[in-house]
Amino acid sequence: MHVRIVPAEKLKETDGAEWADPTRRTFVDAGKAYVPVKDGFDYDCELNPPKKYKGPGYQMIGDTALIHYRMPSEDELKSLIGWEKPACVLLLKGYEGVKRTPAVEVLYGETHEVCHKENGCIYSLDPSKVMFSMGNRNEKTRMANMTRSGDRIADMFAGIGYFTLPAAIAGAKVHAMEINPVSYGYLVKNAG
Repeated sequence: MHVRIVPAEKLKETDGAEWADPTRRTFVDAGKAYVPVKDGFDYDCELNPPKKYKGPGYQMIGDTALIHYRMPSEDELKSLIGWEKPACVLLLKGYEGVKRTPAVEVLYGETHEVCHKENGCIYSLDPSKVMFSMGNRNEKTRMANMTRSGDRIADMFAGIGYFTLPAAIAGAKVHAMEINPVSYGYLVKNAG
């Protein structure tokens, strides 16, 4: 990618510049902004694209990367951080007990509450404290599509609302039950 290097404090001045390529992201490091340049315009240097991540599988929940079960090597962790630029990286070792509490190890950053968007819903959660089932995305969509206004639904393991909210948005009256008080707190917050 061809870029022009400008002082970071002058980055705003490049907004709308004829030469600036708005379809690419500007990279800022050590007080310098590397602004992508459209083809045919002068540029200061060429940046090599980042290498694709090739470590263990992961999911992005908000700005937190969740790696499942296998500890990444130091190089794989650096590659993931360079590729996704997460605020936090967690190693998920499994879920414990009837409350399905995540057993995690922090590999990078600090745990925090995130906002995760899926199927038209926004979920608040802390992935280090509560389970988020991304693997059920198709089932969540299917359930929402078959739900009709006025349906009565009981969600016995509501978690943070990943089945409850789409059903309620579709017009159902949902009775959501959750044994984990932290998950229940997020369920109430997400429903509000």
